[in-house]
Amino acid sequence: MFRKIYPHVVTASMLAFGSVVFWIGCQSDKDKEQATTASLPALPQEDVAKLKVVPDQQMLATSEVHLIPNAVPDNAVHPNCAAHDVEIDYGAKVSYPITVCRFPVVGTGTGVFSPGSGEPTHKLESGRLSAEQRAGLQQTPELFWCSTSKGPWQGYLRSEHGCSGTCDTQNKLTLTNVPYLVEFDWIGAITSHPPSFEFVGKLEGLGTVDNGPCHPENLPHMAR
Repeated sequence: MFRKIYPHVVTASMLAFGSVVFWIGCQSDKDKEQATTASLPALPQEDVAKLKVVPDQQMLATSEVHLIPNAVPDNAVHPNCAAHDVEIDYGAKVSYPITVCRFPVVGTGTGVFSPGSGEPTHKLESGRLSAEQRAGLQQTPELFWCSTSKGPWQGYLRSEHGCSGTCDTQNKLTLTNVPYLVEFDWIGAITSHPPSFEFVGKLEGLGTVDNGPCHPENLPHMAR
């Protein structure tokens, strides 16, 4: 004889089985997270110091603004400067280490990645963040997984040979596809850029703007 099986018994059994599977899955993810965290080196403090909270996102990313060390006077036209104030714009590919730190997330089937940030390369304990960094986060976990990549990233370079203050070219490079502001200013040849980044391949000329003549003898309103 076949024993009658009541629907509510089957339902209860399925729910119990589902709960066990869910618990095993959660425990497996937790084990993977702990194993990954244990294998990661700590993010160097110099990299931690460059992190900024990305607005409206629960993550931190590298930000660096390298300004010209000494401001140059802007009130004199040097006779040896170029005849014209000329600005040249370039597109560039740039190798520069960008770190992104997110909450640990274990991906189903792959095990050890945070979606959108690649494989984690370092770990960061929240206690190493400054008060300013912690204040920008809506919630602060005990630990972040961080991923560092040198790109190459897209960059926009403006190189200007101006009329006043200095005869040297003034350059400004801005990375355009990174999570937070990264910008470098320097004076002199394009190749004399700060050592913290490198150009990859050749620069792509985007256009030239002539802002007019520099020297007083070439300016009608200043000619005698």
